[in-house]
Amino acid sequence: MDTLLIAEDQIRPFKFWHNQQIATGMSFRNELFAQLFSTSLKSRQQFFQRLDQEYATTTGLLLTVSKQQYTAWVNLRSPLAQSLYGVPEPELELEPKPELELLPTVNRQPDRLQPLHLQVA
Repeated sequence: MDTLLIAEDQIRPFKFWHNQQIATGMSFRNELFAQLFSTSLKSRQQFFQRLDQEYATTTGLLLTVSKQQYTAWVNLRSPLAQSLYGVPEPELELEPKPELELLPTVNRQPDRLQPLHLQVA
């Protein structure tokens, strides 16, 4: 599992609305992440065991550490995040475009062009 562990002061946390409740997210290096779970620093071994058991093959994970806790995050572009937070795209029914009515053409002879005489001073 190639996962980055960074200090929590390097992220920008935010809240978002999902499934009738407020969820926690963060941004890091122009990517958006959703929080999976957190544990206290005292539970370090359980934190990494859970990661290994439940998320060993998951891509797009990022881990943060603060003075109080470890937090696991998943990139919102990852397949796991799409299954947890993704909203299926609505099925669109496209109406066919109406046929355009062609306008009649007018056969018009161009006006006879007159030569332009310029005087240079």
